[in-house]
Amino acid sequence: MYRLFVTMTVITIINFASINAKLHSIPLHKTFSVEKFSTETMIRHRSGTATVPLVNWRNIQYYGTIEIGTPPQTFKILFDTGSSDLWIPSKNCNVNQPAC
Repeated sequence: MYRLFVTMTVITIINFASINAKLHSIPLHKTFSVEKFSTETMIRHRSGTATVPLVNWRNIQYYGTIEIGTPPQTFKILFDTGSSDLWIPSKNCNVNQPAC
């Protein structure tokens, strides 16, 4: 008897759900991304190039001197040719390394 009750309940729920099921259409609109625009604009305005003489240290790493900030501060930088990252050394950098 319990099985019959559960089966009938499930069938009723399925029938009720299929009767009330409707296809709803929701319009989609492409929106303007302020975040993307400001990032692209910033990159576009700062995409100038500069030439930096590089020093080849033991065929292991390349380093050069650049200036960053206002007023400019001079840093010796390791140029990582394997990525787009630019690492600025800490003031606690080991002096035995050429880029410090």
